[in-house]
Amino acid sequence: MNYQLPLFEPEEAPPTVPEAVAELLYDEATEILVAFSGGKDSVAMVLYLLDLGIPKERIILHHHEVDGRGEHLFDWPCTPSYCKAFAAAFELPLVFSWREGGILREMYRTNEGLQDVRYEQQDVSAVVLASRPGSSTRRKFPAVAADLRTRWCSSVAKIDVLSRVIAHSYPEGGQLIILYRGASGRKPWPGNLQSL
Repeated sequence: MNYQLPLFEPEEAPPTVPEAVAELLYDEATEILVAFSGGKDSVAMVLYLLDLGIPKERIILHHHEVDGRGEHLFDWPCTPSYCKAFAAAFELPLVFSWREGGILREMYRTNEGLQDVRYEQQDVSAVVLASRPGSSTRRKFPAVAADLRTRWCSSVAKIDVLSRVIAHSYPEGGQLIILYRGASGRKPWPGNLQSL
């Protein structure tokens, strides 16, 4: 007979929120956008918000497709369907965004501007956000560095795309909390927090 002895008793402590965040977080007018990769951190963030009692109607999942719906270089092919299944199971809205041609086109960009940004909400055709015309050349693989000018994949392929979608979705402003986690090693409060 196998029996595993418990090493400790689990604590049943309620989730806590820093005071500086609580007022905005619990304001009914505030929407909460979770940058949702589908990984363990973003899943934990959604579960944490639900544990805090945040109504589902105020939580928006936002999944960014780095490969831009092109050749799979960075994105796992199964991730979009997993994100859709997760959102459906928890009855949460889901937004997908990408830059045309994805990171691969940006790596090979020669004498042209950044590509357009697209985003779509559940079962709605994609909205196109045109990029400024220009002419520059990238022709580089993303470098591993803290400086976003060198590690351009984060600024061009992720941050700029999300910020443009938010600016288009909230042209008048409003209360929006953006929660995101990443492999940066800096993980204050259960994720990084940005408020608009």
